[in-house]
Formats: sequence, structure tokens, C-alpha cells
Amino acid sequence: MALIRQKMPVREPIASPDSGTITRPWRLFLRERTDIVSQTPLRVGSANLAGQNAGIGPTQVPGSFPPGLYRVSIYARRTTVATTSSSLGVTIRFLDGGQALVITTGVNTDNKVDAIVAGSGMVRIGANSPVTYEVEYASVAPGEMRYSLDVVVEQIQA
Repeated sequence: MALIRQKMPVREPIASPDSGTITRPWRLFLRERTDIVSQTPLRVGSANLAGQNAGIGPTQVPGSFPPGLYRVSIYARRTTVATTSSSLGVTIRFLDGGQALVITTGVNTDNKVDAIVAGSGMVRIGANSPVTYEVEYASVAPGEMRYSLDVVVEQIQA
């Protein structure tokens, strides 16, 4: 992302008193802001789940994903631990050039509320590719461990 170079020209008039058009200092200032905004990642899909107490099979992330470069971020956290032990892991699946690809967090077996499952990765998504997530869940007392999950897909302007 470009650094902001133009300071806001607060001492300059926004419009020229002669022509009524925007002045050059303001044009440069606003053009730079437009460039910065156009380079900012855009969230195009997300899932936010709370109070989960079971695994989740392949589920499509809501959103539209035209072919391009994306950042996929995952955050899962136990909100209630199991009495004895539990495990939690997240997998993201997508297609690039017709090839099925996977991002996985691995499985976290720390049965603590401060043990998170998180990750972020750049992916190139091909045409007509859904982005799916699934959660691997185990709890010694079934359903006892509870967790929250956030999955965010952001389109990157390359």
C-alpha cells in the first residue's frame, strides 16, 4: 500500500474562485486517496459462528469470488473447554485452474480457552470456484467443548 505523501491542503481553497473548478492541490490530495482506497483489500465473503459444539462439514463461505488473488483468514477459539480433552482444526478448500487446493490450520489439542486456531494465507481462486470451510472437532464428552469461528475472504488488488 502506498504511503500518504500529500498532506491535506487546508490553507488552499477547494474550488478556484475564477473557474469554480477544483484546485490543483486538492485534486492531487484526492487522487492519492483514490489510489490508496483502490489498493485496499475488499472483504467479499465471511462466516461468523458462535456457540458451536460439533464439527462442520464442507460449507460454502457466503459471497461471490470472481477469479483473482485473495487473502483467507481463519480464527477459531474454544469458548468452553471439555472436562478432559478436545481438539479443533479448520480446513479451507478452493480451486485454482481446476486444481483442488487446501489450506489447513492443523489440529489444536490444547484444551484451554486461550488456545486459538488461526491462520491467514494468500490464494489464487480460479473461475467458478466456491470457497468452503470445514471444522474438525472432537471432545471427550461429545458436544461439551464449544467454540466460535470466523472465516474472512478478502479480494486483493494485485
